[in-house]
Amino acid sequence: MRETLFRAAQPTGTTASEELVGQFQDPALTAACWRSSLAPLPVPTTAGPAGAALVLWPYPAATSDCIDRANCADHFVSAYPDYHVLTQQGLADPAAAALLKDTNVVVFLPFEQALGDLAVDAGELLFRGRRCDAVMTELTPGYLWRRALIDIDPQDPQWPSSIPLVNGSLIAAHKGIQAQHFARYCQGHDDLVALDHHRANTAGELTGALEQVLAEHQGAVIRPFSASQGTGVTFTGRTETLQQGTGAETTRILAEIGAALSRKYGGSDPFPVTISPFVPAARIDGCVTDLRIFVVYDPAAGGVRGLPGMVRRAQIPLLDEVPITAASALTNLNAPPSAAALPGRRFFPATSPEVMGALGLTPGTLIRLCRHAAAIWAQAFTDDRVIGGDTGGQFAYGSVDFVIRGDDGKAVPIEMNGANVGSHPTVHPRWCDTFGAATTHALTNLGLAR
Repeated sequence: MRETLFRAAQPTGTTASEELVGQFQDPALTAACWRSSLAPLPVPTTAGPAGAALVLWPYPAATSDCIDRANCADHFVSAYPDYHVLTQQGLADPAAAALLKDTNVVVFLPFEQALGDLAVDAGELLFRGRRCDAVMTELTPGYLWRRALIDIDPQDPQWPSSIPLVNGSLIAAHKGIQAQHFARYCQGHDDLVALDHHRANTAGELTGALEQVLAEHQGAVIRPFSASQGTGVTFTGRTETLQQGTGAETTRILAEIGAALSRKYGGSDPFPVTISPFVPAARIDGCVTDLRIFVVYDPAAGGVRGLPGMVRRAQIPLLDEVPITAASALTNLNAPPSAAALPGRRFFPATSPEVMGALGLTPGTLIRLCRHAAAIWAQAFTDDRVIGGDTGGQFAYGSVDFVIRGDDGKAVPIEMNGANVGSHPTVHPRWCDTFGAATTHALTNLGLAR
């Protein structure tokens, strides 16, 4: 099945420079981060379906992240070879109907191609009429909601289906709930700072929030509900808002977010949006950066651990008195390419002494950040306020992205990503297999061993 999975993943974007990140991670420091960061996270075991099982394994199209999903799916079907695999190529053949009828099967395909075959009936998610027994990402509710296949409350998102979601805490979908969680967690940790944030459900509320944030800060970041890979993230600054007027800037922001969401997800509703101050981060090549710490379940230890990943930089330097744009502020590798982008790599190994020096980190502070990342996810996943309903209670992997403030060196957690997170090859190669092992463990606990 390995060949089937990776052939399906071929017609997508690639990020060749990942090999210049993972292989240059410090193995001793990575091991210290893994060893020192355990946060206990008990997970239940359930019986699973009595008959054949179907695992829906959607992934974002046209990015290298689908290769990461293929690695995890390969780990699972290698552990349980009674499973068949159907990809978008196989599903186009009439012979697929026989496999979908009554066999153990993994359906591995892009979200965009899955949506036309999905339906929700009596609390069950159906793929071509057959019940899904597990879904491999917690962003599924957002995709279904934007296509009007389910009805959820974006203020308090709950999964209205009985089908288990791996990484089922819907905190990954709501940046405002994440911000609240960061605020609670950062209390008592002097090395961390949580951002103030506002939520807006209307254009008027967004205008008011921008006025409050920009009265105290030079820039603001606006993030929409249920989006990933930087989709719809928009920036504005005090100068351009004063020039255009806050109402006009609100109109521009909502139009920009709506267009991005429509292109990616087929629905343009951005609300609720989360508004927070733009943090001037430590810089590489004059460009702002962020730091990704992966959080992976360790079945042998019964908890999650942190792994240092990559440091990403924006495409162009952030200059004083120049409007803040996606090119100068967004570190996400899926950001729209800028014609003025600096040449060279945009992401680097977090454990490299040169990179740590640029961010003002030491090995000790990186180890502490891995501890924080693991604890942030462990607390969020067991917190009834953000679980999002009965979603199966299984955690495989995720991440926490931090900004290291340029003025005082304190770390600011800015985003949690669940099993939608990619760039796994940026960890040291000795730890790449942990993502697949964690995923197989989660599905096994859901009773899907066959």
